[in-house]
This record gives sequence, structure tokens and C-alpha cells, in this order.
Amino acid sequence: MGPGRPGAHSHGPGPEKVLGERALSGRLVSGIAVKVKSPEHVSQVDKEIHNLLRQKHRLRSNQQNDFWTRNQTEALESRAESSRTMSLLLAAVASVSLIVGGIGIMNIMIVSVTERTREIGLRMAVARVDETYSPSFSRRRWRFP
Repeated sequence: MGPGRPGAHSHGPGPEKVLGERALSGRLVSGIAVKVKSPEHVSQVDKEIHNLLRQKHRLRSNQQNDFWTRNQTEALESRAESSRTMSLLLAAVASVSLIVGGIGIMNIMIVSVTERTREIGLRMAVARVDETYSPSFSRRRWRFP
């Protein structure tokens, strides 16, 4: 880490300057917002802040962090993952809905054809017995295989 003066790094002032002495003075801080001039430098600044906080918290290399850092890149990735998950869920629900709708329409068509077939068979049977009932059936010639 370089000194905390402007121009010490190509991406702007160092984390000591950005965070300020007040934030690092040992008081309880619940959050610190840092703005980087260029997106290319986010990971480098994040590492520097991480290292500085480990140093200020006096953590040894074998100790776990007692803080966490998060940058907008992680938030955007998390949001994109959530969006992908929701899209897949929506596609699954739409697929199931289309399948159920298609089965319902198929069942209605089968019932309609079955009822119409019975009705035609009944009319044909009545027309053979009484040709005055349905002259249209008696004039037609039905051929069955």
C-alpha cells in the first residue's frame, strides 16, 4: 500500500485517505462507502482496503477477518444470478401451464368426439328402423371398412 496522498496511485488517493483517520481510529464503524473513479481499479482498491482493515484490526495471517467487504460488482453478479433463477422458474411454470392447458383441451375434444360419435350412431340406428325420422341418413350411403 502506498501513502495516502493524492496521486500516489494511478486510481486516486489510497484507502487511508479515502477512509479517513476518523473511521480507522478504533471507534465502532458499521459501514464505509468508497467510490472509485474507474471500474478497472475496484478489485485493487478492495484489496488495499481489506489489507488496511486487517492491519488496523491487528489480525494475524492465521486469524479470520472480523469484518467483511463488498463491492458493486458482487452486488451486480448476485442480482444477475437472482434474475437468471427467476427466469428459469418462470419458464418452468409457463411450461407446466402449457402442458396442463393442452391436456385439458385434448380431453374436451375427446369427450366431444365421443359424444358426437354416439349421437351419430343412435341417429343411424333410428333411421334404419324409421326412415321417416331422418331422411338425410336414409339417402346417404355409409361405407365402413
